[in-house]
Amino acid sequence: MALYTRCPACKSEIAFEPPKNIANLPEDYKHRIKCPSCGVTIGVRLNIIERQPVGETPLALQPIEDTSSLSAQYNTASNTVPARSLDKPAKKKGTGRNIMMMLFALLFIALGAISYLVANGTLGIGEKTYGLDSYSAIEGWKTLVTDFDTFKATFEFDTVYGIMCMMPMISFTLAGVTFIVALISACGKKYGRAFNFIWSLIVFAVGVMVVFAPMIQVNISSNTSGALVELPTYTLSSYFKDIFDSQSYCIFAPAALGFLQFLFSLFFLKSLKVKSSKRD
Repeated sequence: MALYTRCPACKSEIAFEPPKNIANLPEDYKHRIKCPSCGVTIGVRLNIIERQPVGETPLALQPIEDTSSLSAQYNTASNTVPARSLDKPAKKKGTGRNIMMMLFALLFIALGAISYLVANGTLGIGEKTYGLDSYSAIEGWKTLVTDFDTFKATFEFDTVYGIMCMMPMISFTLAGVTFIVALISACGKKYGRAFNFIWSLIVFAVGVMVVFAPMIQVNISSNTSGALVELPTYTLSSYFKDIFDSQSYCIFAPAALGFLQFLFSLFFLKSLKVKSSKRD
């Protein structure tokens, strides 16, 4: 005997044959049939069919007959979401800042090259050198590579004296590192604010030490026993007076460049994030 039920999706009546072992099936058994009209598979409890010729098992989810309204609601909701709500804040590339740091590095390198040429007499600027020969960074590296014994002798004479001799070399090397880092950062379109701030502070501090290195070296030579030549001891005022009397103004160049680099790195601590009003 055929049994009947109604499809919950298309509401059409379905006739089906019950299984032969219906008497041995448990009470909660659901006989699965497929609607020939819409193809929906439903489960029918056979013990209900025995009491009622037509029975149905309601589905938890009703079929969606029209998806256009749901799509319209989805599109409306998605339009209310900010365009960058899931993105990281937009940032500037920082290329201009890296280029500025590269320019400062090139000025340090140019200063070292000019100082080397003036000290060797290759570049003549007159009777006065204006202190350009005091930034002998390249000469110091040349001595380190070609005549290490002479370079080592400065530290054997006095450790602080040797460190003061290295100050122009350190300043020149820091400039080279600044240029390389800024170039790589510009290619990667990144600018390290914290790194450049700390690095520029170190460059400025070394530049200041370059200014005072000759005074410290003279005082060490004067106070060290066994000095070949007796030299006067500098005071701060007499040292600066000697600089201005000899017009050795260029000795302040490393400190001045270091200060400008530090000042710009301080300005560049401003965030690179783009404000939302500028993005819109």
